[in-house]
Amino acid sequence: MRIGKKQIKGALTGDLWIKAYDSVLTSAATTVTISGLDGNTDKDYRLLCRFVNGYAGSTEFQLYPNNDTGNNYDREGLYGINTTAGSYKNAAFGYVFLTAADTSLGNLAMADCLIYPPTGRMRPFVISEIQTISGTTIGAVAESRTIWRDTSSNITSLVIKANQTNGLGVGSSIELWKRVDKI
Repeated sequence: MRIGKKQIKGALTGDLWIKAYDSVLTSAATTVTISGLDGNTDKDYRLLCRFVNGYAGSTEFQLYPNNDTGNNYDREGLYGINTTAGSYKNAAFGYVFLTAADTSLGNLAMADCLIYPPTGRMRPFVISEIQTISGTTIGAVAESRTIWRDTSSNITSLVIKANQTNGLGVGSSIELWKRVDKI
């Protein structure tokens, strides 16, 4: 293989990140499902989301592996709101919290979520988020960790939901990358 003026001989080895899903919403939605996954084959997932609030009020953006809506999630994290910092812990939570947008139609929120998907152990979701971006104002920043306590189900889908009808507004962007041994 030739790249520019450098000649590469032999095989390239190593882990690869490939894009498994990419969508920018052209109409508002309440739910987006990413299907066709195999958490027992893929090493890691990285979910990158930019949400445009499609609801004229507060909206949470939530993640459900395999659409599991049971209280099977434990969550804790750190946050900063204005000049206040804090921490929290929630046991037996009903979903993976990604981020939120407050009060206004069109506010932005972003989440970067790393997922370790293989069965046989509790699966962690490591989330960096920015909440309620309006103009030059950021409502909050947070780092959280959620554990999905279902150790036996292969992750075959990820369901992203807004807790408000059409909360996933036009322009919301969702990407899923997966780390694999080879393509």
